[in-house]
Amino acid sequence: MSEEKKVSRRGWIKYAGAGVVVVAAAAGAGYYATLPKPTPTPTPTTPTPTPTPTPTPTPKPKKLVVWGRASYAPAQQYWANDVFRRWADERGIGIEITWIPVADCAPKMAAAVAAGTPPDVVIGGTPYMIYAERGLLA
Repeated sequence: MSEEKKVSRRGWIKYAGAGVVVVAAAAGAGYYATLPKPTPTPTPTTPTPTPTPTPTPTPKPKKLVVWGRASYAPAQQYWANDVFRRWADERGIGIEITWIPVADCAPKMAAAVAAGTPPDVVIGGTPYMIYAERGLLA
């Protein structure tokens, strides 16, 4: 008679692993074979209306709004006006510079922020910093 072959532990694990893979593949194939076939959905044949082109609105000319605290040094305000106007002219931007008396700075800024129309640039620091810190300025 023939001699009996012994299977090593590693060999047995190989055969067992291969068997598990075959069983899993067969189970997966059986599952997908039992799924219902998807039914195609009919596509609508209604014509799509062509959108009417809307005219592009003419852009408003850009205008930079600058507020500053009125100082007791007219030369400083004159210099700032000159610098801002030259800068705006070079870029083709309109500019509106308003010098506000110190006593009116806080109430005017509070009203502008509440209305949602704060200035683009603020010169003067202290009364305006709280609004800048809170992100309420442009």
